[in-house]
Amino acid sequence: MVTTRNRNLLDYIRNLSTDVCARVHTKRLEVGDRDTGNTNLGKQRWSAGPRLYVADILLSLSLSRYSITQVNGQRIYGPPPDWTGPPPPKGCEVFVGKLPRDIYEDAIIPLFEQIGRIYQVRLLMDFSGTNRGYCFVHFTSPEDARMAIFKMDGYEICKGRFLGVVKSIDNCRLFVGGVPKTRTKEEITEEISRHVEGVTETILYNSVVNKRINRGFAFVEFESHREAAVARRKFMTGKYLLWNQTEISVDWAEPEREVDARVMSKVRILYMRNILLQTSEKRIQSAIEEVVESKMIERIKKMRDFAFIHFADRESAEAAKLYWHMAFIYLIKYINFQINYKAKKENNTKKF
Repeated sequence: MVTTRNRNLLDYIRNLSTDVCARVHTKRLEVGDRDTGNTNLGKQRWSAGPRLYVADILLSLSLSRYSITQVNGQRIYGPPPDWTGPPPPKGCEVFVGKLPRDIYEDAIIPLFEQIGRIYQVRLLMDFSGTNRGYCFVHFTSPEDARMAIFKMDGYEICKGRFLGVVKSIDNCRLFVGGVPKTRTKEEITEEISRHVEGVTETILYNSVVNKRINRGFAFVEFESHREAAVARRKFMTGKYLLWNQTEISVDWAEPEREVDARVMSKVRILYMRNILLQTSEKRIQSAIEEVVESKMIERIKKMRDFAFIHFADRESAEAAKLYWHMAFIYLIKYINFQINYKAKKENNTKKF
């Protein structure tokens, strides 16, 4: 039933959509010519005229109270009006491909709301007013995203047209090469933040031989994929130098693979890194035995500055990880300090 309020809102939105519709005129979209050879699909969707159809879409979206914005060629629906706090974690977004060019939010949103609550939908648009054949649907939980892939991949959205739904690679990490080896994590973060926005973390690895210097590269994490993409484009021009003298190479870092929680629950091997070259397997075992019994440690394999520790069960591995994760960092810093202090003292003794 259309109430007086809704009728007034519809009239208001129709007037707002006049400018949009003037750009696409009143021509019927023959989407089928490009995709299926059947022109009836596009003509049917626009048979009442584009202005009425656009108004109907805007009305249905506005009644949901979700915000609607247009940014850089994409129409963004969401987030929910009652949403507080940070966005959902990684793994909640899916990529929807093979989308018919005349399918819009009025069909996409109800379809995927059957799976779970939607945080955001990003529909990529072209200048003619049609979509670009794909969109991104962001759910509020990773479980809903996995279910959407399971249920909607291969879904027949209209006759002869099947959706392709896969996990969205929301890469927010850049590889930065050519970093001066004497620079610290804090210095790199501060300098990159002077040129771009959204930097949340810098991952820097020390040299295997000399822990006082880095390896000449870093990984920089951003708040969103968009901010990472903007930073990548900016630095790839070669116009920006770190500390006004250092030219860097920037590209996408290989995204981290997300492992199913059910698989991770069975893993009994810990990876330990940033170990001193002179640290032996026996020394590592002695440290682990402070947390778990020796019979629960099956094997330790050390290679250069990292090691793999095999446990008899998952609980022992979790206990060792929880206890030593941060403790090892402070232990390594202390050992490095002692080694450097001893070497410096020996050098001073040789001078005299």
